[in-house]
Amino acid sequence: MQNKNITATIIILLIIIAGVLIFIATKKSATNSDYQILVGDTANEKDTDDSYTNIEDEETEPESTTYTYENHGFTIELPKGYVVNEEQAETGPSYLIYLPNSFLTYVTNAVWWEQNNLNSSFKTGEQKIGVTTFQVYIFPDGLTSYWYKQGDVGYEFVGDIELLKTFKFVGWN
Repeated sequence: MQNKNITATIIILLIIIAGVLIFIATKKSATNSDYQILVGDTANEKDTDDSYTNIEDEETEPESTTYTYENHGFTIELPKGYVVNEEQAETGPSYLIYLPNSFLTYVTNAVWWEQNNLNSSFKTGEQKIGVTTFQVYIFPDGLTSYWYKQGDVGYEFVGDIELLKTFKFVGWN
């Protein structure tokens, strides 16, 4: 039984490390052509290639844009023109959503995630960031993770917590 827990912990840590390395690699290889600048009326139209809807205020020119991820039930403000990259994780019921200097793991089975990922970390308590209260975990490698669960869906965030100030759970379609 303990062998299985150690193996699961190692696999999960490898997934997290791989996610961070992929994020760093994509960040380093990014060029200006990788970013899509939203101009004019196109900034308010829904792009059929992804599930993000730009709902910026037309009266001012904000430096950020609020994205509503309809399939995953949350909104978050990102730098204007930032294009979000998402991929399904190879193992586990989750999607990796790459954000500026951060990533968010959207988990479709929160109980599984808590048992197989968060149990390898130390829970330090709760922290209210913006309108959301997150559970705070520290992994053995020193990485800090912010966890929010709604029903059987969870959101694990690693990175620039300034983005979390704008994170809001809005529900699913």
